[in-house]
Amino acid sequence: MQPRIKVLAKAQNRIALGVIRAYVILYPETTWDDIVETFPRSINPDSGVKDNFIDEDFIKESAGENWNGYFSKEQELITLCDGTHLAVVSMWTKTSLERLLTKVASEGIVAEKVDQIPEQVDKLPGSGAAVPSKKVGYAIEYLNGFKPEGPKSGLMEEVEKDIKDFFKQKEDNPSAEKKNIFFNEFDLQMHLSIYLTQLKDKDGKPKYDDVDIEYFIPIEEMKKAGYDWDNKAGVNIDIVVEKDDEYVPVELKYTTDTVNFDVKRFGELLGKDIDIIKHQGASNLVMYNFWKDVKRLEVLKKRFAKVRNGLALFLTNDQIYLKEPRENTAVEAFSTAEGKHPKEKHWNGQPATAEKKPDFEVSKEYTIAWNDVKFDGVDFHYTLVEV
Repeated sequence: MQPRIKVLAKAQNRIALGVIRAYVILYPETTWDDIVETFPRSINPDSGVKDNFIDEDFIKESAGENWNGYFSKEQELITLCDGTHLAVVSMWTKTSLERLLTKVASEGIVAEKVDQIPEQVDKLPGSGAAVPSKKVGYAIEYLNGFKPEGPKSGLMEEVEKDIKDFFKQKEDNPSAEKKNIFFNEFDLQMHLSIYLTQLKDKDGKPKYDDVDIEYFIPIEEMKKAGYDWDNKAGVNIDIVVEKDDEYVPVELKYTTDTVNFDVKRFGELLGKDIDIIKHQGASNLVMYNFWKDVKRLEVLKKRFAKVRNGLALFLTNDQIYLKEPRENTAVEAFSTAEGKHPKEKHWNGQPATAEKKPDFEVSKEYTIAWNDVKFDGVDFHYTLVEV
């Protein structure tokens, strides 16, 4: 991998601190568990303490009042996405630093010991505080066109919360006519967009300035930002939410397994055990198209300055999407099972679909977390991937 971030510092322990910060810049969704798993104690066994990292609230409890074994000044702390204020151990031998640099080399992080740190004012991840490089003892340089992600959009987080509330409301209010189960993706699209449109703020005004569906983008504009698929005139985004001149696109995937119900309509029982939704199959194409949605949202972010983030929503009652595909199958790289997923979305071999479904890559590793929800007593699952 080409280098993406270089850390410049005069001392090797400051290089280590800068490298950890560089990793969080590359992966802004990093949690406490992620950082501890990625950088275990075996990387730095000579530090004199049992942990390479500690929450600032437990520094004194762990190390004592007068012991300075961690970078614990306010400007040195690294704020993770789960709110943890991370203090990095300050003792790094030459051998331990070499192990750390070997570990991050595959991520595109390199380091250089310098006599003079370049003057730089930067924003720390998480807190957003602007700090001169001389205050933290290192500088960060971006290489080969790499640009760090900006902070998460507050609008995206609001839309994500409202989608979860939408499903919760459906779950909490079962209907006699089984109207909470979506018959197809268009049914989901319409009900979700109407729900978002009808939301009010505390003053009773519409929460969002606009909620649009089938939002058209000319194909030429998509291709400018690296969209590799031919969609005739253009693409249509399932839902676009607008607020204060910012936009959050939402792409939907909804696929089903068979559900049987007694069907009651207009007050009459029309039949028993009728298939109200059917098994859709073609799971390999569904998984491919979900990751294609993620890529499409990345392209929108790149092309349009007022799109800071997007959401890829996948709803299903088919357990196949929660399981890892068998090893060495064509669709292995397009798995939607829970956990982290690689950037490379390549068919394993050349399946019949490959000609019209080309290989591609997304910009980073994404994590899928499935949520359980019941609609009229039927088990469904959904995931929301933030892009």
